[in-house]
Amino acid sequence: MQRLTILERDHNDLRRRYAEQQLRLVQMENRLDALLAARSAPQGTHRNEHLDIARQYSVCVEQRVQSFVRTAESLGQRSDARLRSIGRVCAVLFGVESPTVGAVLTAVGRARLDPLADSAAQLCDRASDLRRRAQGTGIPFSWDFELVPGDLLDPAWQEAWPPCDPDLPALSVVAPAYLVAEQVYTKQRVQTGIAITV
Repeated sequence: MQRLTILERDHNDLRRRYAEQQLRLVQMENRLDALLAARSAPQGTHRNEHLDIARQYSVCVEQRVQSFVRTAESLGQRSDARLRSIGRVCAVLFGVESPTVGAVLTAVGRARLDPLADSAAQLCDRASDLRRRAQGTGIPFSWDFELVPGDLLDPAWQEAWPPCDPDLPALSVVAPAYLVAEQVYTKQRVQTGIAITV
């Protein structure tokens, strides 16, 4: 009886893995179709639109998100904690399809009825607008949060968030890269340093 239970568990595990592989295959096929469609589309206008989106995305992160986090943080908060807060807000704004005010406030440790709710709503609207504009071009795009903590930065698509040292290992993503048809339009901004383990 125990052998049958083990075989059934292994069978269910194999079915789950097979379903995951099928999903990955469909996603890869869809991505390939989108890339092929993007190559056949007129690029001049779309490229200019994505360049403008990339510029506005950088302004959003460097000015609006950073200002929001500074306003929300407690007195005496260390700069590394501030960078992690900026990263959490960016994960809410650009890591999900529809960011919410509650999630932005939670990212900075504030309650849903906080006076910063209006500012959080403006950030959500800005991120949603950038996403809509990018989707409107029909060219595949993404905000890339992928990072291996402890790896050195890849200057082709990553840069250290000032004043972090670009020669130190990566700790966390502060702001994701903005990629359009696998090309870097805005580099990933990364907190670097030496991880201290206890």
